[in-house]
Amino acid sequence: MAGLVVADRFKLKRLIGFGGTGQVWEATDLPTRRVVALKILRDDVAEDLVIQARFRREADTVASLDHPGIARFVDYGHVVDPAAPGGQAITYLATEFIRGESLSALIHRSERLPVGRTLNVLEGVARALGHAHAAGVVHRDVKPSNILVTKDGAAKLTDFGIVRVLGEATLTHVGTVMGTARYMSPEQARGDVATAASDVYALAVVGYEMITGTPLFAGKDPLSIAMSHMEDEPAQLPDTAGKPLQDLVATALQKDPRRRPANGTEFAEQIAAARRPADRPIRSTRPWRSRWRRT
Repeated sequence: MAGLVVADRFKLKRLIGFGGTGQVWEATDLPTRRVVALKILRDDVAEDLVIQARFRREADTVASLDHPGIARFVDYGHVVDPAAPGGQAITYLATEFIRGESLSALIHRSERLPVGRTLNVLEGVARALGHAHAAGVVHRDVKPSNILVTKDGAAKLTDFGIVRVLGEATLTHVGTVMGTARYMSPEQARGDVATAASDVYALAVVGYEMITGTPLFAGKDPLSIAMSHMEDEPAQLPDTAGKPLQDLVATALQKDPRRRPANGTEFAEQIAAARRPADRPIRSTRPWRSRWRRT
């Protein structure tokens, strides 16, 4: 499909990612010459009405959010493209193209990330989540592959494909588990409703993996991992992480969501407070004296 022009506007350049329902392409927005990320529904699921509704909700959600930690919305559409293979309909979502790499790739390459860099990413994602939570949006799938890190260290939250929008009709059957087992909150594993505190839990799991280079719980299959999130107590971060980060992660990993930070903004403020002692300049304890003398 490289070279295909979608909706007479977006020229596909290269495939940069794929998931359960779609592909993500680097593309050129021909009228503006800007590079965008173009997510396209796969042919075999494009006619599924529930998946179509989720894709439209993702587009509406991204369009409604305006935060530097969330990829900006560009366009959404559903077109029958005669130039496409078989002349099939194409449903697409165009967003800001972020130059960087996924946090999952960064963890895989580095194994363990420094505490300072971990706190930078956690606070950035927490503030993006806080913005979404304030708008009534629960992400439900916070994980390293959905976090992009730019060359200057900024974190960007992506993939709002299974969001829950408060006050709107659900697209999920009661008791259905939504999310990724390795980063799933206990309440999500039980099939309960995900809340902003569920996203905080998932982000804390990400933080644990950034520091240790290993998953919080590593079972043989998704079910055993989900059971661990519900029943097993997480191991404490190593002493090299420092007590402030140890305490932050431990609090956010509480089984009871009422004992965690309530939302992304609250978690971000706690992260910022935890890093301030290290950021403060060292001041002399000697009293200040003027070097000027009266004559």
